[in-house]
Amino acid sequence: HKKRMEDDSFDANDMDDEGSKPNKKFYVVSTGGYHLDHANFCPLLSDLEKLGVDIIPVNPIWVLTCASEETECDPAMYPLLFQPQTWPYRLLPPSNSASSATDGNPATAEEGRRFLISVTGFVDMSRYGIIQLLKSIGATYTDSLRAKNTHLICKEATGKKFIRALEWRMHVISVDWLYHVVRYGYKDGCEDMFTLDETRGPVKTMTAQNRRAFTKEVRLDCDKQNPPLSKSGEKKANERNV
Repeated sequence: HKKRMEDDSFDANDMDDEGSKPNKKFYVVSTGGYHLDHANFCPLLSDLEKLGVDIIPVNPIWVLTCASEETECDPAMYPLLFQPQTWPYRLLPPSNSASSATDGNPATAEEGRRFLISVTGFVDMSRYGIIQLLKSIGATYTDSLRAKNTHLICKEATGKKFIRALEWRMHVISVDWLYHVVRYGYKDGCEDMFTLDETRGPVKTMTAQNRRAFTKEVRLDCDKQNPPLSKSGEKKANERNV
């Protein structure tokens, strides 16, 4: 993408004599975790906006997705996937050391994974963004679905993968589960809020009151175990996450 980035670079000399605004844009990569305010965050970005340059905030998942697919997508289409949020991403808990201990065989190691996840029903750039996000928070992604998988993320409650996942009694969930986990962290049983059923789609396994109580409990529990990153620890965490 080097040539494209060079073509999109901005020079004040590009403006014509009448001072018309240039048709330029900058992608600003941020991990999030705080409110983005161009005026306070970076005066240069504020000055560029005044000159008519579009400042487009994106997160590392957008960068990884565009690089892996060798194309560019509009981050506004899937803001939870591709745009920085005001909260930091949470990581999935690691696999149990005892269950993941192996003799060095990759197949055996994969069977010990706690989060062995496949995806179905997503056909556009959201699919690749979901895959990159799963990998970034510590999950193992598999393109094909096998009995050893632990989770299947479905766009709709239909399809061969969906039926087979039900037969294999794995967690069959909507993508909202992933968004919930990256914001509040993972807690055993949180899949129940986002389970998909063969005939009814998302299953209402909890009442609205219980759902709110569960989400509050998850948030408080995760804040104790995984407090939001400080600015001093942000760089180290980013290297671990992405």
